Amino acid sequence: MRAALLALALLAAPAAAAQQPAADPQAIAHLFPPLVQAMNAERTARGLPPLAEDTALANAAGHHAQDMARRGYLAHASPDGRRPGDRIRAAGFDWCLAAENIAFAQADAAETVAAWMGSAGHRANILNPAATHTGAAIAVARGRPYWVAVFAAPC
Repeated sequence: MRAALLALALLAAPAAAAQQPAADPQAIAHLFPPLVQAMNAERTARGLPPLAEDTALANAAGHHAQDMARRGYLAHASPDGRRPGDRIRAAGFDWCLAAENIAFAQADAAETVAAWMGSAGHRANILNPAATHTGAAIAVARGRPYWVAVFAAPC
């Protein structure tokens, strides 16, 4: 599964690796357009506009995915106390709305978004009409993927 996910991520966004910091060999994060496409399909099916992909948000998602994969945790707050809004601001996005979805071990983008759509809080983030931008990433450690999507609206 790891090889398939890494190959898919590399095929989907080969230039994104240059946007990410040096990674632990077992934790590789990439911008993941299929995740954004699946989330936007859910939005447009309900009459909402698609979210615009944003590099700063993708970087925030990538940093968090890598951190969770490296340290083996799954949480919105990192062990050092940083929360989604902190990571999004540190990535250079001046936000007035910020949210984050995380997931662990789903096989692909479609399975991840399906899991999120089955959770009230995650679904609300994806379908929030006030959200205008997103970034998504995946990191793989020990053969298990960590998925992150962030949602924001600028001030």
